[in-house]
Amino acid sequence: MSDECNDTCGQTIIGNSFLQVVAWVVGISAIILNWISFFNNIFTIAKCKSEPALLNNGLIALISLGDFFMGLYLTVIAVHDSYRGATYCFKKFEWITGDTCVALGVISTTASQVSLFSITFLSLLRFSGIKNDFVIPKRVNKASTRKLLFLVVIVILLALITSLTPLVIGLEDFFINGVRFEASNTLFHGCPNKKILQSILHEYYGRIRMDDLRWAQIDSRHFG
Repeated sequence: MSDECNDTCGQTIIGNSFLQVVAWVVGISAIILNWISFFNNIFTIAKCKSEPALLNNGLIALISLGDFFMGLYLTVIAVHDSYRGATYCFKKFEWITGDTCVALGVISTTASQVSLFSITFLSLLRFSGIKNDFVIPKRVNKASTRKLLFLVVIVILLALITSLTPLVIGLEDFFINGVRFEASNTLFHGCPNKKILQSILHEYYGRIRMDDLRWAQIDSRHFG
């Protein structure tokens, strides 16, 4: 990432005009089509007569929900790209360290994981159907409904764990690779790489061994 910003830089969030168009088209299409698919499968669930059909439609509805939020993510990125335009270069550190960018990261990760885990369970369900091809499918009952709810809870829970884990306090050493300092900071500028910053601090505080220096200890307020 370059730190050189000027009036002719022209750096944007989506750095390619073709990808900008793709983001708008794919994002809006994903929102509309997956919203229709989601409700279509929800209404179909109520009419299911067999347990495999119930689980199949429930998991497809989850996939549609995940893809809907991925479309929402792409559309919000496209909106911010259009809103900020070429001025993004001057605000990029505020953007990548801001709450909006963090929230979008959580949404995109959750959406992709919901789709991924749903497809995994759907594949296992269909493999079971092939394996038991000559077995008469169970009719829908309360146990079938509980089984579907269990799958939905497991998929959403696993997706949320995956997306929210990087935000857990205490895991900075594993997930964070850079830090932004305020403009008033006279010691550091920009968004230095984690390893570079740790090396500087190690030299600055010679008594600290690199192995003992934890990322959670690095706070821009200490260097104002």
